[in-house]
Amino acid sequence: MGRVYDPEDIVNDMHYKARKMIEQWKLPDGKPMRIPAVTPKLTETPGGTRWLGPTLGQHTSEVLSALGYSEARITELRQKKIL
Repeated sequence: MGRVYDPEDIVNDMHYKARKMIEQWKLPDGKPMRIPAVTPKLTETPGGTRWLGPTLGQHTSEVLSALGYSEARITELRQKKIL
């Protein structure tokens, strides 16, 4: 039986580092963040992370509009600090 790695073991493992299996990113506030790389690693089409995804609440207005909320109602919810 082999050892079961925890997240700290993974980011410090020489094989993970050599294969670049952990990517370094910065959050919008500048904080560093490590994420798993795309697997499997393919020679001709290695893939990779292009972006970390939307920020918290970035699409709230679009989602609420799609659910039928009016712009006035969305504005009201923001003013009341519900959103």
